[in-house]
Amino acid sequence: MTDQQRDFRWRVVAKSERGDSHLRQRLCNPDCVAHTLAAAGRPPVIVAVADGHGSPRSFRSDQGARIAVDVAIKKCSEFVQGVRNGPPSAIKRLVEQQLPCAIAKAWTEGVDEQVQAAQKALGLSNPTGMETALGWGKSGLKGMGRSAAAHPWLVA
Repeated sequence: MTDQQRDFRWRVVAKSERGDSHLRQRLCNPDCVAHTLAAAGRPPVIVAVADGHGSPRSFRSDQGARIAVDVAIKKCSEFVQGVRNGPPSAIKRLVEQQLPCAIAKAWTEGVDEQVQAAQKALGLSNPTGMETALGWGKSGLKGMGRSAAAHPWLVA
């Protein structure tokens, strides 16, 4: 390895913009992007992107997207720390079988906390079921936890 290769540092540039249709309909930007770098720009570099529902029915999808990227960064960071020196085949298997489920579970818990806080702030009872969280875009997680084979972007 040359001195130039050792001095290489990662930088991430990311931005999310509200699209024209959202501007016309006066909807917020439902998407979110976040990243984390190790010290001094060294790997691992973790980037999370959430495409919120962006519909009037999912009026809190920007919050759901923020929860999604925060949870993904946290779970991926924990995952990387736990498998640092593992064999590549075992790491791949864990990424495909466990990481998507962990992210989906943590996202659901985060949205559920937001639902309960919103209900408490409004003085509402605590209804159950999927409909209570639709404002956050919760319906979009159908099948998310099955495997990364259905979601190859989680492995890339």
